[in-house]
Amino acid sequence: MNGKTYGYIRVSSKDQKTDRLLIIVDFLRDEMELNDAAVAAVLTNIDRESSFRESSVGDFNTAYGMFQWAGIRQNRLIAYCTNHSLEWDSLEGKLKYFQYEIEKDYPDLYRYVLVHCTDSEEGAAKAAFYFCQTYEVPTNMNAELDRRTKLVKEVYYPLMATMPAEEQDPLAGEGELLS
Repeated sequence: MNGKTYGYIRVSSKDQKTDRLLIIVDFLRDEMELNDAAVAAVLTNIDRESSFRESSVGDFNTAYGMFQWAGIRQNRLIAYCTNHSLEWDSLEGKLKYFQYEIEKDYPDLYRYVLVHCTDSEEGAAKAAFYFCQTYEVPTNMNAELDRRTKLVKEVYYPLMATMPAEEQDPLAGEGELLS
């Protein structure tokens, strides 16, 4: 079969951004056990930070990846992946490091905002707001908080309602495999 592999996940879209979004949703729901509002909050922040480009470079070439890791955080991403036999520039490596980093270095954000987030539009907005303020910390904070609150309410929380929560057979269907 032609294509690339990403763990056990098979995607069928011809659009790599959509494929990445589906893989990220699956990881956040299944591996991190987040509800739809929390998933929407994380997706909103990924969109604003990197437009789902997993190798995105920003902040004058100092920040890398979907979550724009910079400085010591980028060094920790590389070290974590190396120590866990993961490719630091792979989607799998980035997602597993995100889970590790948020649980270890941002426990309040993880517990109170993501894990205990009310599964509602307002819960998604509050989670996106706090995630931006605590984890991403963009330069233009006030404008970004407004943008992300609007984006999670208008795009990502409604999108989650259209995505089936039940686990799909990862080998079913046709399509390319994504790394």
